[in-house]
Amino acid sequence: SAQLSPRHHSTSGPRSTAAMVSTGAWDDRVGHDAESRGADTLRQKAWFGCSSVCFILCIVMMTATSGGWNLVLGAGTASICTHVQNRSVEVHREPRNDAVFEAVCLKGSTETPRSSSLDDDYPSKGVYRCACCGEPLFLASSKFDSRTGWPSFWAPVQSDPIGYTKDIGSMLSTEVHCKKCGAHLGHVFGGITGGGSGDTGYRYCINGICLSYDPFLELPLTTDVPWTIESEAILIFVITGVVSCCCFCGRLPKFVQILRGH
Repeated sequence: SAQLSPRHHSTSGPRSTAAMVSTGAWDDRVGHDAESRGADTLRQKAWFGCSSVCFILCIVMMTATSGGWNLVLGAGTASICTHVQNRSVEVHREPRNDAVFEAVCLKGSTETPRSSSLDDDYPSKGVYRCACCGEPLFLASSKFDSRTGWPSFWAPVQSDPIGYTKDIGSMLSTEVHCKKCGAHLGHVFGGITGGGSGDTGYRYCINGICLSYDPFLELPLTTDVPWTIESEAILIFVITGVVSCCCFCGRLPKFVQILRGH
């Protein structure tokens, strides 16, 4: 029988071993590259998913909370206030400083805390009207001592007289104004740190100079008010949404390539 020569045997052995080693190294490299691509794809999908969820959550929170997408740079929304008092009823009006009235009701400023005589008065009956147009706004029975220095209420009257906007100048806190004439009233606070009371747990923090007290009118109140949370929470949601939108747009071309299999 024919036998391989030692020379032939010694030559083919090392070549075969080298080829196997080279093929194994190549397979390892291909496998490592595939793992890297898989990990990168998973990472990109995670970024894309997190950015999408955060952006959608920001939109939902902005839409669902009080004020919605009605954004103002300052709280002054009373450009249509006519300064016409309701003279058909007898009301107890706050002593008026015209300069302060203009600054607060028209330009959205805030009166000095504890400067209003209405802050320390807690009648059991009557309503508080808008000092600008006379529209009934809050029941006296919903007034409580918030220890903040401003008249505070936990619910408005049932006729839905309050308008809401998100005040950018006050870290997206919810500004409230008279829906009839636009006179700025103050802000409403909710959530754990809002310091609210009553059935709503909210605190309508109102400038006293924007109110007049009518002791003779009685109206039902409502607890069906817009959802209000801490302004800090809204601000966090907005910042998160903006950052998420930037991440979403920046990584979108990469994710499209991944979806196409490149």
